[in-house]
Amino acid sequence: MSFATTHSTNQLLDAIVAAQTVDPDRVIRIGRAAEYPKQVWYFIASFVALVSLCHCLSLVYTYTRTLKPTSKGIAPRGRLSLLRLPHALVELFRIVAFRCTIPVGQSHSLNVAEVFLTAAYIAVVFTWSLINSTATTGLKLDPKYWANTAGNIAASQLSLLVALGMKNNIFSFLTGISFDKLNYLHRMVARVLCTRANGCAEQIKLGLAGAVTWDHPWVQCGLLAGVSLTLLSLVSIRPIRDAGYEVFKIVHLALASIFILSAYFHSNGLGLGYYVWPSILLWGLDRFLRSLRLFLFTSKAALNGNAMVDVLSSHFLRLKVVKPKFLRWAPGQSVYLTIPGVSLIQAHPFTISGVETVDSEEKLVFLIRVRDGLTRRLLNKAQDGYKATVFLDGPYSSPPLLRGHERVILIAGGSGVAFTLPLLLDVLRQCKAGKPPCSRVLFVWAIRDASHIAWISGLLHGALDGVSNIEVDIYIYITEGAQEAEGEWDDNSMNMDPEDKAEELPTSSQAGISDPNISRFVTISKRQRPDITGIIDRELSVCSGGTISINGCTTVSKRASPQGIDVSGYQTSINWNQVVANGVSFAYIKATEGTTYTSPQFSSQYTGATNAGLIRGAYHFAHPDSSTGAAQAKFFLAHGGGWSSDGITLPGALDIEYNPSGSTCYGMTASAIVSWVTDFSNTYHAATGRYPVIYTTTDWWTTCAGNSKAFGSTNPLWIARYSSSIGTLPAGWSYTTFWQYADSGPNPGDQDIFNGDAAGLSRMAKG
Repeated sequence: MSFATTHSTNQLLDAIVAAQTVDPDRVIRIGRAAEYPKQVWYFIASFVALVSLCHCLSLVYTYTRTLKPTSKGIAPRGRLSLLRLPHALVELFRIVAFRCTIPVGQSHSLNVAEVFLTAAYIAVVFTWSLINSTATTGLKLDPKYWANTAGNIAASQLSLLVALGMKNNIFSFLTGISFDKLNYLHRMVARVLCTRANGCAEQIKLGLAGAVTWDHPWVQCGLLAGVSLTLLSLVSIRPIRDAGYEVFKIVHLALASIFILSAYFHSNGLGLGYYVWPSILLWGLDRFLRSLRLFLFTSKAALNGNAMVDVLSSHFLRLKVVKPKFLRWAPGQSVYLTIPGVSLIQAHPFTISGVETVDSEEKLVFLIRVRDGLTRRLLNKAQDGYKATVFLDGPYSSPPLLRGHERVILIAGGSGVAFTLPLLLDVLRQCKAGKPPCSRVLFVWAIRDASHIAWISGLLHGALDGVSNIEVDIYIYITEGAQEAEGEWDDNSMNMDPEDKAEELPTSSQAGISDPNISRFVTISKRQRPDITGIIDRELSVCSGGTISINGCTTVSKRASPQGIDVSGYQTSINWNQVVANGVSFAYIKATEGTTYTSPQFSSQYTGATNAGLIRGAYHFAHPDSSTGAAQAKFFLAHGGGWSSDGITLPGALDIEYNPSGSTCYGMTASAIVSWVTDFSNTYHAATGRYPVIYTTTDWWTTCAGNSKAFGSTNPLWIARYSSSIGTLPAGWSYTTFWQYADSGPNPGDQDIFNGDAAGLSRMAKG
């Protein structure tokens, strides 16, 4: 062999050896790409375990705590109790986490908990994708390190992604959070993984060679998975999703199927199929459980029509379905309904409007708000009488546990009663069983028309009959005729101008509640919308230190009923600018009493309120035993009680109530009181063109004025009642214009609320 030949052979061997030299980073990269996805799961599992533990402790506390007897009236303000500190901290956390929101764009917002979880998940996934990605050569953020790690983490998280989107949700079971509330996390995880999957594609920039080329199907599947996930993330953006939700569901199913199968074949080509197949198993398990329930809940009789549809109005339907034998549910839970005769492929959730009983002939009742799509088509079929076949899937959702609270507040608008009514019925059922879960329950329902009361009157009869060991108040607000914006009936204002008076308030018997043992629980308010904020604040003000559970199914308008105060000479120093800063919109200020007294503070108070920008008016304290009504009206007018149409002056108010220094009724008969008030009112009207507001209490007016109806059509009412609700009004008035609900509060003087919105208050001032 010649030297030249030997030299040539050595060069070839050196080249082969060089080509076979192991990349010193390769083993490190492979190890980290395999280990880091596990560490991400350790972190997530630890967090889920923590939340699950908190949920379990909460359940134990809920079921073991005893209900303490409550005291009547307002609880005294004593020293702070350290025993309440843990509960206070928990409530503070809930307020910050779930009620404080951060706007995202112009039409969406996220609560603090959602923002925190989003930021935390992004931080975890990106940290474990990019950490320790410096090569042995010193190159930082080497794509050879983090590209494959990002892909592995994305693949390993597919099981989390699928689990969060399941109706039969393991996380709901562990944490008590309903699957629909977890759906935000499902979308968030998908979008984060989309960025990590596309990060894996960074490998393309490094060049594809050998076993990693476009000729290999598993590489093509990786591209297909990335594209389908990107498209899915785009079409799930809220405005696009809401624009055509039924179309979105079909697109979602198609793209999700393409993505998950492509991701499996791509991962399996790298020997990592074990990352993906559990997600396919979870998806299949969810579909299997749903199909199994459909099979168990569907009998032969059901196939021939198991549901009756009643048209309650042009906007509401009542669907009655024969209860499947194996169906069990908790109050407030919902089921998905499929009505093949209307749409074979659509399934929509509806809340069961009742509680489970042992009656074998029991029917499930659903109150359905008619909108576009399935419910509109169901209405069209029901017009001619329709016996439907209905398939059920459920129950779902995680309704609240109403145990151990001092008070429970249930608020609903329209068909939202389908959620709150079962909760009320369950509370009453527990009371009849001798295990009251609370000491008081307040049920508030806003409806458009009085005839809607018949929807629930039958259930209320059976539930309220015999209830004695709990305080129950049911307030039904009939909003028809109340001023509304864009037809929204469930605004939390209650605009009542005297000139807008409609037909008389229906009696309980006319509303379908005729039994006096039942009607005593029910108060019906005509042409009013509930002041949600005020209702809650008043319940809080009389709570004796226990907890209050507030549950609702309605929309709360941004417009609130204007808050006000009334003051007299007892309030010698008022910071009116601070009063305005506290949210007060109007004030009544005492000007006179009888025909001899003028308030020394009236001028400064009236000027201060005016300069602060408040709508204000004056009031007169009546002494009907000292002089005539006409004389006192003239005295009032001469000392600040007049009215002008300047838009900031309220008509004068006549304060006629308990005698502070003698006989309750001033030693006068009821007819004499009515005659005196008429004299005062007509004199004031002749001078100003406005009838004075009458301030009184129902008890005094009934006792001393004989519950006269003489002023209901002319004079606005200002009712005084220190409670969580207005209660029964004096005869002749079907609503109150002002309500004095407390004699103390965050502002000086008595605390008041106007029965309407800011525009209504302004109209009242303008006349």
